[in-house]
Amino acid sequence: MTGQGIPGRETMNKQSDQAMEVATENSLNQAYLALAQEWSLWEEPLQTAVARITEFVSRSLYARRASVWLLNADHTALELIDLYDAKDGSHNREGSIARADCPVYFRAMEAGRGSFPRTTWSCAESVPCSTPP
Repeated sequence: MTGQGIPGRETMNKQSDQAMEVATENSLNQAYLALAQEWSLWEEPLQTAVARITEFVSRSLYARRASVWLLNADHTALELIDLYDAKDGSHNREGSIARADCPVYFRAMEAGRGSFPRTTWSCAESVPCSTPP
């Protein structure tokens, strides 16, 4: 008698990871839609709007932290605009990541292969600076 059998642990883990990715993508899409409908954001000062956005994204993705970074004018660093920490409700607006400290990360980001770490910049080991992506 032949049969399909029970999926192996690797298959089950892959399916679980795929389901989690779909759920995260759906949650993010819902967050984008809700933000797009939040007209008051357009009338607030930029820093206030960004703070509200990081809080909203953190809640929507069940993430402890969410942040917004901008590449500076000469493309030598990412500058922190706002980092929200849901644990204590704080906002940090001071920080940067220099290209010189993380050249591999910058090359991957500029090539469209960059993805922000699941843990935030405040954990230095989360930024893939010296190893290929």
